Amino acid sequence: MMILALLVSVAVALDTRSGKKYDLDEAQQALCISSQGYLSGADFDEGDCCSFVVCNAAELNKTGFLGKCMGGTAYNAELQVCDDPKYVPGCNPADCDVPKRTTAECPADLPEGSCCVGGREPVYAALSANSYALPDGTPQFCPAGQVFSTSDCCCEFEYEVVPECVDGPYAANPDDVCCSYLQCFANGTGYVVVQCMPPSVWNDVNKTCDIAVNVMECMNEMCGVEMTDPPCPPSVGDDQCCIAGITYDVIDDTTYKIAGDDVEKTNCCPVDGMTDVQLVFNKEDCCCEAP
Repeated sequence: MMILALLVSVAVALDTRSGKKYDLDEAQQALCISSQGYLSGADFDEGDCCSFVVCNAAELNKTGFLGKCMGGTAYNAELQVCDDPKYVPGCNPADCDVPKRTTAECPADLPEGSCCVGGREPVYAALSANSYALPDGTPQFCPAGQVFSTSDCCCEFEYEVVPECVDGPYAANPDDVCCSYLQCFANGTGYVVVQCMPPSVWNDVNKTCDIAVNVMECMNEMCGVEMTDPPCPPSVGDDQCCIAGITYDVIDDTTYKIAGDDVEKTNCCPVDGMTDVQLVFNKEDCCCEAP
């Protein structure tokens, strides 16, 4: 079942401020605990199959608030989410009392100092550096230390982006141009130095760690011990094999051990759980596999 993105938590955030408040009886209070804090709104007046009640844990579940599923969804009491109505038999969202929202696009000729959120109405107007007006003209003030940004249409902190992070989240490290790079903070106010995994080097054109042959100025740079498996010896015994730098002694068709291991620990190939077939140790591939 595909759950729609509009979850109960979104509706709660919108409706606990304005939804109707109910006094819950003892049975409903007990149900709040077993149902993880949500009750079907269909069991309450002014509720329907597109609504739910959020138990107020701060008041020991003695009260609850009515919430509404938006966007044509219905309340799935079994999953406790706002869901596609096809998964809620007998519920037609068209018959529900759901608050409507404007979907009008933001006007193209907005006055200077005005903005919309997400390209949709309502329109907000900046009054000063740290205040703005709601659509009904009511003034609002940004939290301390924040300013109202018309480009983002919200209050936000002013950040001074360091020069290294002006052009993006990744930059060359001026103190080590081949073996590391700078990873900037999301707001661009600083960065951390990250090492490329040897033998790779920093490719500042592609903004990634790359093989040295693709970065001319770093072709002869040694950035540390190469982080690959050690090589196998040039030759092994007749009853041995090697993989990823580890040599194994092959004891018989189904048992083996690490060569030179002081502890006489023998490993046995398992039985395939799907086919009940005993796996055997293949010296050519140096692993257990089906016969």
